[in-house]
Amino acid sequence: MKKITLLITGGIGSGKTTVAKYLTEAYGIPVFYSDDEAKKLYDDPQILAEISKLLGENIISQDGSLDKKALANIIFNDEAKKLKLESFIHPKVREKFRIWKEKMISPIVVMESAIALQNGKTDFDYVVLVDAPENERLCRVLKRDESATIESVSARMRLQVFDKLFVDFTIDNTFDFKKSTDAVITKLYNTMEKKAMFGGSFDPFTNGHLSILKKACGIFDKVYLCIANNPDKKRKYPIEEMVNAIKETIPANNLTNCEVVVCDHLIAEFCKELDVKYLIRGLRNTTDYLYEETITKTNYEINHDLETVYLRGENDVISSSMVREFIKYGKHVDKYVPAPILRLIQP
Repeated sequence: MKKITLLITGGIGSGKTTVAKYLTEAYGIPVFYSDDEAKKLYDDPQILAEISKLLGENIISQDGSLDKKALANIIFNDEAKKLKLESFIHPKVREKFRIWKEKMISPIVVMESAIALQNGKTDFDYVVLVDAPENERLCRVLKRDESATIESVSARMRLQVFDKLFVDFTIDNTFDFKKSTDAVITKLYNTMEKKAMFGGSFDPFTNGHLSILKKACGIFDKVYLCIANNPDKKRKYPIEEMVNAIKETIPANNLTNCEVVVCDHLIAEFCKELDVKYLIRGLRNTTDYLYEETITKTNYEINHDLETVYLRGENDVISSSMVREFIKYGKHVDKYVPAPILRLIQP
């Protein structure tokens, strides 16, 4: 499964760190806090000396550590020197992020940063902007930092500009941010997961269907086995009983990424509802292919995002209709259907 790199950004007091911590607490998603990593760089005497030389200012205290007030004075009063500092520090932080990211096994990794978007979106798949009204943000900062003033915080806010063209999701952190954050993560997981739907009447479900389902489950992250419930078409076997028999068949074949669903409307529309991009169709011969191509074109008119994938089963020479015919004339069908299905359909 593809790993998604996410940037959580936002202005001072927006609550981006709160959102980032929630991602770890609720979903176990690892977060790289760029400010913390940048501060670690300032602990290196050699890097401090290089920065001091680069800025032409003494930012080193008598004890050899960073003079934070001196650095802040430069950052907020000299835009040219601020840009010089960022061009020196940011590549080092991004390289640390790149190394850190490779070590993570989570399908989603996050950088939390107020300024990373200034260098564009190239390092990130998605950007989440955490936002709140300016007055709310101002109150938050003044409450947590007693030394801050309205003027200093407002000045920082004016400097923090975010290009909305790069933003994929915005989380309003005025009140409860969790619901909108959950929606973003759900959408990302759905994007990562390659989902397919194998649809049909399955009246009954055969070994040919099973062989196609096995192939589909080996290709896709999630497969919906969808029984089409057409009220205008009379079924031989009750749909509820067929669902239960197929549900019994699935774990017996270790198909852990398969789910049985029922659709009583257009399958192409149902795929939209479940965010499915691939429709599985089984083929037995060239006649099937010509028929399926017509269906594929129709489905595309309904759902432009739907791609049809044709799979050939190992034992699909016996169709559902032929199984019904065999049973009608008292023939054995045990080699054509799975055991749970056989128990359902045999007289």
